[in-house]
Amino acid sequence: MNKIYRSIYNESLGAWVAAPEFTIAKAKKNSSNIGSGLKTHFGFAVTTLAAGIALAWGAQVVAAPLNIILMGDDATNECSYLIDGKVGKNCSDLQSPPDTKPGNNSITIGNGAQALAKGSISIGKNATVTTDAFEAIVIGEEAQAKARRTVAIGYNAQTHTVGAVAIGSESQAKGQDAVSLGKDAGKGSEGVRFTSIGGLSGQNSFGDHNIVIGSKAGNNIGTQDNPSPQNIYIGLNAGNNSKASATGFPGYIKAKGHNIGIGNDAGTVVTGDLNVGIGQLAGKFTKGSANTAMGALSGLQVKGERNVAIGAFAGGQVYGDFNIAIGDSAGGGLLSSDEKRIKRSTSIGRSAKAYAHDAIALGTDAKAGIKDESETKRGAIAIGTGAEATARQSIALGSAWRDDNKILEERHTKATGYKSIAFGSGSQSEGSQSIAIGINADAKDSYSLAIGDAVKAEKEESIAIGHGARSTGAIQNVAIGSRSAVDGRLSLAIGQGAEALTTEGRATAVGAGTKASSQFATALGTFAAATAHGSSSIGPLSTASANFSTALGYRSEVTASDIVTGGKTKFSNVDVNEGAIGVVSVGRSGSMYTGAPNTTPRRIINVQGGINDTDAVNVLQLQTVYDELKNLYNSGGNGGTGNGGGQFGLSDENNKEFKQDLDTTAQIVGAGGITTTVIDTADGKKALEVGFSNDILIGGPGKDGKDGKDGSIGVKGADGKSGVAINGKDGSIGLTGPAGADGKSPEAVIRVKDGKPGINGKDGETMTRIVYTTPDGKEQQVATLSDGLKFAGNDGLVARELGQTLNIVGGAARADSTYSTTNVTTVASGDKLEIQMADSPKFSGEVQAEGGISITDHLTVNPGTTVNMGGNRITNVGPAKEDSDAATLGQVKELTRNLSNGYNALQRNIEKVRRDSNAGTAAAIAVAGLGQPYQPGQNMVSLGSGVWRGETGYALGVSTISDNGKWLLKGAVTGSGRGGVGGSASINYAW
Repeated sequence: MNKIYRSIYNESLGAWVAAPEFTIAKAKKNSSNIGSGLKTHFGFAVTTLAAGIALAWGAQVVAAPLNIILMGDDATNECSYLIDGKVGKNCSDLQSPPDTKPGNNSITIGNGAQALAKGSISIGKNATVTTDAFEAIVIGEEAQAKARRTVAIGYNAQTHTVGAVAIGSESQAKGQDAVSLGKDAGKGSEGVRFTSIGGLSGQNSFGDHNIVIGSKAGNNIGTQDNPSPQNIYIGLNAGNNSKASATGFPGYIKAKGHNIGIGNDAGTVVTGDLNVGIGQLAGKFTKGSANTAMGALSGLQVKGERNVAIGAFAGGQVYGDFNIAIGDSAGGGLLSSDEKRIKRSTSIGRSAKAYAHDAIALGTDAKAGIKDESETKRGAIAIGTGAEATARQSIALGSAWRDDNKILEERHTKATGYKSIAFGSGSQSEGSQSIAIGINADAKDSYSLAIGDAVKAEKEESIAIGHGARSTGAIQNVAIGSRSAVDGRLSLAIGQGAEALTTEGRATAVGAGTKASSQFATALGTFAAATAHGSSSIGPLSTASANFSTALGYRSEVTASDIVTGGKTKFSNVDVNEGAIGVVSVGRSGSMYTGAPNTTPRRIINVQGGINDTDAVNVLQLQTVYDELKNLYNSGGNGGTGNGGGQFGLSDENNKEFKQDLDTTAQIVGAGGITTTVIDTADGKKALEVGFSNDILIGGPGKDGKDGKDGSIGVKGADGKSGVAINGKDGSIGLTGPAGADGKSPEAVIRVKDGKPGINGKDGETMTRIVYTTPDGKEQQVATLSDGLKFAGNDGLVARELGQTLNIVGGAARADSTYSTTNVTTVASGDKLEIQMADSPKFSGEVQAEGGISITDHLTVNPGTTVNMGGNRITNVGPAKEDSDAATLGQVKELTRNLSNGYNALQRNIEKVRRDSNAGTAAAIAVAGLGQPYQPGQNMVSLGSGVWRGETGYALGVSTISDNGKWLLKGAVTGSGRGGVGGSASINYAW
């Protein structure tokens, strides 16, 4: 064994190095040139080299033998060595086994180390440079270099091919110019210029020109049978389990591999070529080629070719080719299975989704197509925030409409019909090939067209154009103009505010403010109105409100009163044809404007004379008729005297008549209360009104020798029988009712006479009464309001007329109380009605006794019942004996005293424990402050004290360290200001 001669301590590294004694002795005698031009003192060189290695390794003391071989030129056989404590300069003395001779100009340092190739360096236990590994460098235990110009540094680091570099524990570089940096980097991998940087990176991967950077990056890339070349993976776990396609990318590049993954877990589990994934988890699980994913979690689970995903979460779960997704969560989750692939879709914007072939979704939350219907919804285009185009070749262009006042709900732009178009914020086209253009425009059915703000075309082939235009009801309606409106079917409204509103349809309104509100109605001209079936109003402010009528010209009017629906025609006395309805008006009966005549007719000029019965006549034809009638009148007719001669006659009910000359007046007078009066009618004509005077007299006294007569009035029914008979003789009224079941009619005679006074009348007084006599001769009086009832109690009498109120009251009522009849009943006894109360009443509410309640036997309170003392005391209570008894105040005070005494005792005990605990903590602090020796062979006595929350502690300690510095013995005794002593002891070993 070597004896330590001197320990060398490095102040900066804190390391000790021990040099053998014989090294110094031999260093004084031996020196040699090592290699070409190497001249140094061997002992000093070897010692210094050993010390440097020890310092580099941070060893405390290096006392074990260190083997070093410095090999010179093979021709001169110059060699210096230090092996097993022996120093020499002739390597032939080593007696090495065959094929283990150090190479020329090589350096070998370490037990079992070998540098067998020319110019190689091998440092470390069992470090090896094979015979073919010229100019290779290995540093580290078990490190190996098996090819020329390679570098292997680290435990079991290995290089297998020319120019390879492996740095890191168990790192491997297999492939020309391959580089592996990091623990286990490149392990099990093979490829020309394969670069792995990072712990556990590039393992079990195959392919040339790959670059992987990052912890655990680039593992399991390709296979031996199907290597994946020219990939780049940067980031934790980036590119793991990625494979190239079997045949390479089919395009003009014809490349295999060429994938890029940058970011943690980017590009992992990829199968295909020319894929790019940049961002955490970007491009993971991709199957296919030429796909691009940029952004955290973008391009996940993509299957297909030439897809692009840019943005966090963009383009995930896409099955198909040539799809583009740009924006946060854009284009993700488009399809649920590989069988429903999608091609050439474009999704741009946050959460934008293009679900169909050739579909485009542009804008936040824009949707084009429907999930899993890529073929049937192909070509859909949605542009704008929240825009939706969900039908084949549909187009939705416009962002969602939002109410500035935040009252109405948000409305999205939607095109849901086949080849439909929605253009404008909130516009929606629902029908096939429908078009909606404008803010909140609606085209709801096939081939409908809506253009303008807030317009609606509701049914098939309907049209609505203009702000607020509405085309509703049925198909093929047209509304053109601001706030125009159409209902029904085949109706037309053109103009600002024009309306063709009728459920039957086929109405036409043209002009601002026009209205056609019935079937086949037509209104043409500003504010023209046709409101009746088949009516027409042509001209500004014209009105046609009669069926099949026509109003022509400004303010012309036809009303229902202008229509004749029965009777005879004038002059011809021909029956009016019920089917011949409708008239034509060219003016109006009222004033057209302020200051104009009340009646405003128009002339119809250039009218040809009529021929047929239904033809119109002109003034010339009427003048001819007038002239002929005038001549006839003047001649007296049929050879008369002329000047309008002739008579007319009247007769009475007895056929007595009188005759009156024409052109004279016959007076008609009334009698017996009947009057006659000439009046003006509403249409300006004269009429004779026959009526009754204020007093009608039937019957009367005798006069001028004639007897008087009793008058009477009888009212008979339809059967001819008298129902009411008023007799003027005695003022009675006879009444006969309808026959009953027995066929007899009830009868009664009503008259007035003196009768009993009312309830407040006095004895001897009378009052006029209405009485009626039944057929059996009995009289019945009719009660009046002055009649009534008298009520007698135990004390007193009360009278009340009919209609008056008799108040029957008890004691003072309380608004907060409830009442019932449970304990009270009424019993009829003779001419009395008795109010009786139960002998044992029961009450559901509270019972109050202001004078108090005296209980002679016992008081029982039912279970679950609450007793409310109202804040009053219960006095004279006996001490409780049973658990359910009420306690007295004296018992409660006694319990309080006992609890207080117990609590005070507990507090004193707690305070004592607290102070003892604080004292123990202070003693522990005192022990913690004791010192100990730090140099081998030192001893120490230490005294410490501690304070914790007002309590004090002290400690005395003794410690020693062994001469070799590995054993430390410690003991301590501690106490506190509250008494008590403790101790501790420990044995410690350091290495």
